Amino acid sequence: MQRKRSREELITRTYLNQTEVGRLLCLPRDTAIRVYTIARRLDDEELGEMVIEPRKARMASVLKAAGISFETLRKQIREAKA
Repeated sequence: MQRKRSREELITRTYLNQTEVGRLLCLPRDTAIRVYTIARRLDDEELGEMVIEPRKARMASVLKAAGISFETLRKQIREAKA
């Protein structure tokens, strides 16, 4: 059985699945699936045939779909940890 990755670990990942998107952004399941779907659509449009992980979305696309910058997310995680 795999262990859950913390938000600190997830922010360093390049690709995220639906569950990890929800955990990283602290979203309910339905919203996490919606953000993941938008991010996958962005990846498919940008990368086309060059998609490396067919069941995961890139971190950059997830952040773009959620409308949040990497720095803001990192600051939120740092503050929540303290």
